[in-house]
Amino acid sequence: MYCKNCGTEIKEGGRFCPACGTPVVSSEDSNLMNRNTQPQSMTNVGNTEKLVNHALYSGQATSGALILDSTASIKNEMGYVPVVTWIAVGFCICLMPVYGIGIVLAFCFFPVWGFVIKTVARKKAEKLKWIQFQFVPGVGIDEVISRLQPALISKYGTSMSFERNKNGSVSIIYKGVDYLMEINENATFCIWGGCTNVGRALTTSWYGMYKKMREGIGIIAYELQLLYGIK
Repeated sequence: MYCKNCGTEIKEGGRFCPACGTPVVSSEDSNLMNRNTQPQSMTNVGNTEKLVNHALYSGQATSGALILDSTASIKNEMGYVPVVTWIAVGFCICLMPVYGIGIVLAFCFFPVWGFVIKTVARKKAEKLKWIQFQFVPGVGIDEVISRLQPALISKYGTSMSFERNKNGSVSIIYKGVDYLMEINENATFCIWGGCTNVGRALTTSWYGMYKKMREGIGIIAYELQLLYGIK
């Protein structure tokens, strides 16, 4: 089988083109689209299949759900770390001529400061997974991926990749972090992030992991909300 968009060969059972991200349309899907003039997707409801029209945001926000106005809209709750670190460095340097007090302070302060950063950053990274982003009702994960994949690949190129897992879920991999999306019943979605093997090798601290997750979740959530007109 070959991609109708770019001509790249697609392995049997593949749902997306590995080169351009175009979703594969099976003969069954093609017949379904020919029978319906409105754009539709399949969503499983109990043991039956229900046709759901592609939805756009109605303007009714879920209480507590976040709507992003840029890829960097998620609040940086650890922005103080570089500031405090550089203040401490400067303070120790200034006190070095005074009987080596600066060296003593450095040996006492920075191990403790490093432990505090690690502990706080780990909690903040876990907190990112539970952020609820505003979405639209009646949209399944397969439709989300089929629309989101080409949008992300066109903007971010090879730095953004998609993988189908054995359990049928789809991972979005960006800068060594593996992201999974969860669509909630209250018209919101969450994005769970965790390091891949490559990510673990490149990320040496929980603070670095927090920064990567904040960036990746912000990009994915913003681009998805943009696709569905959520502003």
